[in-house]
Amino acid sequence: MELDGKTAPIGAGRRRATLRFEPDTARVGGFAGCNQFGGPYTINGDSLRFGSLVSTMMACAEGMELEPEYLAALQATRRYELSSTQLKLFGPSGSVARFSRQIPEPVRSPDT
Repeated sequence: MELDGKTAPIGAGRRRATLRFEPDTARVGGFAGCNQFGGPYTINGDSLRFGSLVSTMMACAEGMELEPEYLAALQATRRYELSSTQLKLFGPSGSVARFSRQIPEPVRSPDT
């Protein structure tokens, strides 16, 4: 929703940047504006750090202005705040990103 206190630009295909946490593997992934990315993360209390993030290397007509700013915000992250509706990321100088929180629906078998 926001990067550095401003409304985040829209990415390729009119999609917003995403961030998905995989707690079982301590990895994150998502859409950065043009490319998919992924990498490790560590959480300790309210401290959050992202390790080296790697991404695909496509070029897009849209979303390229979002991607470097978004990935830089993740690398600058030092702590987080999580509520029922939002995830806020903070760097040394304050807010770097704010997300609308979406919890995936449980996977259901075709029988249910």
